[in-house]
Amino acid sequence: MTPLQANQDLKTTWEHTLSALRVSPPTETMHGSHPGVAFGRAAFAKACHAIVVSARDRSEQSTPSEMSAKLGAALATRYDLTELLNIGACTKPLRHAAWTEALRGPRAQALRGGLLQTHAIAREAKACGLKGPWSETKALHPTGVAHASHDERCGSCAWAIRTDGHTIRCRQQTPGAQQPTQLHEGTAACYRHEKRLTASDCLGCGACCRGGFDRVAVEADSPLQKQNQSWIVREKEGAFLPRPGGLCVALAPTSNNTWPCTVYPQRPRSCRDFEVGGDACLLARRRTGTSHD
Repeated sequence: MTPLQANQDLKTTWEHTLSALRVSPPTETMHGSHPGVAFGRAAFAKACHAIVVSARDRSEQSTPSEMSAKLGAALATRYDLTELLNIGACTKPLRHAAWTEALRGPRAQALRGGLLQTHAIAREAKACGLKGPWSETKALHPTGVAHASHDERCGSCAWAIRTDGHTIRCRQQTPGAQQPTQLHEGTAACYRHEKRLTASDCLGCGACCRGGFDRVAVEADSPLQKQNQSWIVREKEGAFLPRPGGLCVALAPTSNNTWPCTVYPQRPRSCRDFEVGGDACLLARRRTGTSHD
């Protein structure tokens, strides 16, 4: 591969990606030693902006330009393309409608394909010894995202499920993957790694009570039915604790960002049965931006 070929491949990749996304290509003429890279950067920025606009996330206070920059940084970090796309890293979990749209919306496959193809071109260029913005691009984790910058292993991750011996499966399934990825417990972790969760983490998390789910069913014999009648919403499906603004009415958030429950001893059965670190727990953390999606 020559520098000319690498640049042409990048330009072609993003022309096809923008076409699939139904986004018009950049109009400015690209100059410099890496015109294909420049085109890819401009095209990626336009793609992010288009997704932010289409998502119409009214819960975000940021401007579309700020949201586009944040989305671009998160996607570039996810696929280890921050150097190539000339954008800052974003390693914290991201939560707004545009992020969900970029990962799971109707145009997610096209965007993911463009980013993965960009990564493949960068890796080939690097393997051929070419100098340039692709020289920092590293191989992706077996789950299809960037590796962690620390020395943790998949076996210590909250998302890992042991399947057989030292083999584990990652519950953080990458969108678009057909089969769960089989890993060894000693596999170097991806950037989404987080420690295993215990009951001591609940107070500082509260994801299950603050946006992870819409409402909580209250059984007929629950003390809440009598002691907190003003909270209960009754519908034909049963009685529920509502969550106005995403927060359960029984929560009493503190200034220290903890989420104590005011009726914990009398909490509904569904809350009692909720498994810390289980699938529902991790889903709630993803939905609230506490964990990576």
